[in-house]
Amino acid sequence: MVSVVIIGIFLLLQKQNEKVKQKTESKIESYLNSGFIDINDPLHKIIFKETLNHFYPHNKSQNDSLLSALSEYRANRLLQSIDKARNKIGVDRETLKKTLFMYLKFIAIYLIILILSYYGVQTIGVYRFIKKRQNKSSYLYLFIEHLNHKPENKNRTAYFFKAIIYLAKAIIKGFVYLILFSPAYVVAYSFKTEINTSSPLFMILLGVISNGMLILYSNKFYTFLITESRKGYIQNAIVKNMDNSYTFKKSGGIRRQSVFSFHKKFPGHVFQQIFSNTRYQYLTTFKEQASFLISSLIIIEMALNIQGYLSYELLQEALYKNYSMAILIVLGIFYIVKFTDITADWMLYRETRKYENKNI
Repeated sequence: MVSVVIIGIFLLLQKQNEKVKQKTESKIESYLNSGFIDINDPLHKIIFKETLNHFYPHNKSQNDSLLSALSEYRANRLLQSIDKARNKIGVDRETLKKTLFMYLKFIAIYLIILILSYYGVQTIGVYRFIKKRQNKSSYLYLFIEHLNHKPENKNRTAYFFKAIIYLAKAIIKGFVYLILFSPAYVVAYSFKTEINTSSPLFMILLGVISNGMLILYSNKFYTFLITESRKGYIQNAIVKNMDNSYTFKKSGGIRRQSVFSFHKKFPGHVFQQIFSNTRYQYLTTFKEQASFLISSLIIIEMALNIQGYLSYELLQEALYKNYSMAILIVLGIFYIVKFTDITADWMLYRETRKYENKNI
């Protein structure tokens, strides 16, 4: 239904653009092709203006507008090779081909960021949960505690060196959090003079780490893990001596490679059930995360003013009032959103089937 409405508006705008363009150009070109008028010659312009005022004395304002349109049209024709976007109204084959390439690049960047953020959200959430179970304190707290409990018989150099390490780790962690919570354009302009901010790799990196998306949804995943770990069936499994150690080194604990693998599995450990049920809950928010990502990616491409990207092209088309091309780009973005929604629903349905009682 949305496609029918948007395509209908597109065809209407395209038809109106062609009519206006043909009407304007035919009227102007009839004077430019006359051969006895050189619009660049000041004398010819004066004679032409006086001639129009003589034959149409009651339409002097329209005569002035026609003269201005002639000058502007002639100037635009000379500047077409430099500023094609401003002079093209509507959608032609060349513009459509260029926009299609940008659209495919937008999809590729979006999918890569979506996959990386999907992995990053779960990995950060799981790592935080395990560190919490290991009773690991923050580096800043360890730094303060280290200073407050100075042993009497200890090498001063080693003691203060360890304190500096705690402080350095706390500063680095704080800096990472600042980047994760920062808007994309702030991060981009901080590195603008150092690296090429228009490269797709930088766009992918920016889309993953900025605008607070990664930290927001990893916090949600972490909250789901905490809530799930407090449920009765988990406590029952612990009572029945199921592996419940969260250390990385001891037997019966968590394997470090399982935390950082893409397909996370914790066989024989109580955390496997916690993670499986949490992942199922997370899939219900995946569509929200995908919509957040699309909005974030559009803002990044517009804010950085980088040519050759879909969102910047959308901004330019709207600026030059080429609404038929702009609405076509909007339709393409709408299809990405709906395809993501369908995929997320399919993933949730597939996961739900694992928990259904097939005998019912």
